[in-house]
Amino acid sequence: MEIIIYDKDGNIKTSGDYKSFRDCVEKNKLNLTNADLRYAYLKNADLESADLRYAYLTNADLESADLTNADLESADLINAYLENADLRYAYLENADLTNADLRYAYLTNANLTNADLTNADLRYAYLTNANLTNAYLRHIKIKGSRDLVLSINDHVWIGCICKHIEYWKLAGHIIGKENDYTESEIDEYRSYIYAIDKLRKTLK
Repeated sequence: MEIIIYDKDGNIKTSGDYKSFRDCVEKNKLNLTNADLRYAYLKNADLESADLRYAYLTNADLESADLTNADLESADLINAYLENADLRYAYLENADLTNADLRYAYLTNANLTNADLTNADLRYAYLTNANLTNAYLRHIKIKGSRDLVLSINDHVWIGCICKHIEYWKLAGHIIGKENDYTESEIDEYRSYIYAIDKLRKTLK
């Protein structure tokens, strides 16, 4: 089928006969600078070392995509679905990841300098050696199995209860018991507290 990929200004970026849209993106991955890929379905796509600088990936489905070593400088990834995506060594400087779903994503050694991670879901993400210099992560929001978790600076809300993160680490189990949380729920929310604390210390 004939596939056409446009850039942000409406100009044709690439075109030709391909098996699918994903096939077109994969075969042209070194030439996707400024590409308009909004709402693209790219689950499991092979985008290793792709040139996606300034690409428009708002609401794109990139679940389990291979983006190792990809250049995503200044890319627009607002609301992108990146669960389990492989972003090891990816270059994400100045990228906008507002509301992005990064659960279980591999961000080891990724460069997230100046990236906007407002409300990004980073549950269980792998962030070993990730460069978060000046990354905007002031608000962290996690949708737990029971209550919403919201972190602003050093304070964390779980449901309607707000405490300093150090207080949660010290007395979270007691607060959970007082609010009828099960042991499994307490363990779940404890993992969120420690994940937020790890990110907070990384950014200092």
